[in-house]
Amino acid sequence: MAVVIGDNDLLREILLRLGFPAFLVHAALVSKRWLRIAADRVFLRRFRDRHPPRVLGFYVNDCSTLRAVFVSVSEARELRYAVNRAGFNHCNQSVRITDSRNGRLLLMPRSFGCGGYTMFSPLCPARGLLPIRLPPELLHIGRLGPLDYSSQCLYLLFRDNDNDLVLVSVRLSGRKLSARVYVGQSDAWGEAILAEGELPVPLNFAHSMMIVNDKLYIVLDNCYICQLDFVAPDPELFVVKVPDKVGADFKLSHGDDYGLFLIHKDEFHLSVWNHKMDDNGEERWELVDRWRVFALGNNSICFIYTS
Repeated sequence: MAVVIGDNDLLREILLRLGFPAFLVHAALVSKRWLRIAADRVFLRRFRDRHPPRVLGFYVNDCSTLRAVFVSVSEARELRYAVNRAGFNHCNQSVRITDSRNGRLLLMPRSFGCGGYTMFSPLCPARGLLPIRLPPELLHIGRLGPLDYSSQCLYLLFRDNDNDLVLVSVRLSGRKLSARVYVGQSDAWGEAILAEGELPVPLNFAHSMMIVNDKLYIVLDNCYICQLDFVAPDPELFVVKVPDKVGADFKLSHGDDYGLFLIHKDEFHLSVWNHKMDDNGEERWELVDRWRVFALGNNSICFIYTS
């Protein structure tokens, strides 16, 4: 054992295989030699490549208590401190989470008149809430948030490939849809990106939004999905109808290389659909998988079995 631990190359390979960064901190406290190895920049780059950021848990907007609850996906003792800090007990109950990325949360007021958008880092609570300033031309819009049933709404998201924010203003008027997209930081927005399109039928509101590879997806009235490539030289709006077998209760998701996914809940089943483009250049939905769900009591806990 002494021969192995005394060999810097072998020790470096052992430390590289530690499961959590917390283990690496503990190892660095053993001796100055171990500290030099654990603090070496080349070693740390290799360690980050081998252990990319992992999901610690997820937040649930609890409608009964009007509080965002953090649910951990791991019971590892080494993550307990980080999970406890990710709790939301110290934050104002009048906000809800609209998006999360890289350890940061975007918060919006639950009701009109309770303030505007803010950004919060749960693992660094001392930083407090960072107010997000809207472009002056959007300050007249009354309500902020994803579920605005008027003809115009605002939605704030994290950009998926850097630290920028994306602010979207959507206006619906019969079959006309116009989107105004701003990309930037909380106090320095870029020039507005404008796009307009015509819908197959009159629609009333934008239900939710998602960004994947600099493409904005807007769910309209839970029956159509509008796509906008807001970094293209000439941004255009494309409208896609959801599968005929899909009802109103669905969520959008995405994979690394497989495009847009739609997850639909139908009574005791969950269905996953993938939006693809075939060899003829036509877009279509393909049913990827379907599961049967058995719920327990009044909680949001379920067992899922492949049907």
